[in-house]
Amino acid sequence: MKRIALFVLVSLAGGAFASAGCGNGSLLAVNPSESGDPGTLSVSVTHHPNDGSELEAGADGFKTLVNDQGFTISIEEARLGWKELVLISGGEDSECLEGHDQTIAVNKNEDLLAEDLVPSELIDTTVPMIAYCRYQIVFGPSAAAAALIVYGAKAHDAGHGEPEGTAVAEGAEGSLHLSGTWSKDGASGAFDIHSTSGVAVEGTFQSEEDGEIIDHPLHFHEGETLLGLTFGTDYDELFSGIDFQHDSEDVQTGKAVSNLVTAVHQDGVSHEE
Repeated sequence: MKRIALFVLVSLAGGAFASAGCGNGSLLAVNPSESGDPGTLSVSVTHHPNDGSELEAGADGFKTLVNDQGFTISIEEARLGWKELVLISGGEDSECLEGHDQTIAVNKNEDLLAEDLVPSELIDTTVPMIAYCRYQIVFGPSAAAAALIVYGAKAHDAGHGEPEGTAVAEGAEGSLHLSGTWSKDGASGAFDIHSTSGVAVEGTFQSEEDGEIIDHPLHFHEGETLLGLTFGTDYDELFSGIDFQHDSEDVQTGKAVSNLVTAVHQDGVSHEE
């Protein structure tokens, strides 16, 4: 299914999913709130390699990894442009009812060179306290693209400094930007992957029950008014399949964009009263 870009059902990467769950009992036994009253949804983002480890940046603020093609990559800039999040009320689960989708404007840049495994708040918003079966994330440029953009341990703006390591900043200038240098078998070069096209990722909300990941609607429990949702990105997967010696810049960008739709996943849900 295509709209502005590629729609993909995201599968959770092994070891990446973490959830506070719906208590110690069966998730399916918990009745979600059917109230249309407003509750607070706090959405955070985090990033890490696919194996769930932490990759530390060097003194220069860059991160180094090796992709599946054997290229050693020094990442000097790495940003995702989170444009909007859609909570989709319809789905196969009986708790989910069509016609109550919520579209949330985000317009934030995530800096993948910031510290790994540290959640950063993406958006804090109010939504009806109903069940949502699915989500859609749209990556792309925002109206605030000229605002502050943070690159790893470097801050670039119109004269206003920001603390080093900031993970989320206002304004997204594109869906994806990766740049740096590569080397392999004595050869080396630079790359600059930059997409301004919209990219959409779809997934089904999931949770863990008895050690198994299952489809499970996002909902507020009875008595709760605050719900936390976290998305993660396995940023090393963005470079999968890229042959920096032989792929053109357009081919590199195409592969990175295709990788984006599988690199992004739901990382967890937390419940608070």
